[in-house]
Amino acid sequence: AGDYHVLALTEKGNIYSWGLESQFSGCLGLGKPEDIVNNQQIGSWDGPRNICVVKPVKVPLPEGKYCVSIAAGGWQSAALLVSK
Repeated sequence: AGDYHVLALTEKGNIYSWGLESQFSGCLGLGKPEDIVNNQQIGSWDGPRNICVVKPVKVPLPEGKYCVSIAAGGWQSAALLVSK
């Protein structure tokens, strides 16, 4: 967990994230803020530069990759991806 966000890793190598993305930091890994709120409708604005996602959302990974490890802290997130 970071300051305001959480990551979860499934046994199948999928990543889920939720919480507050402060100051457009990108820590949720869900794409552009306007897409998260307007197009995907999975989050809402929490001030002028913050996005709030209250339910776990699957983080899109590059084709042919899966995750074996995650880390979150402060306003950042990290994932170790390997090829299938």
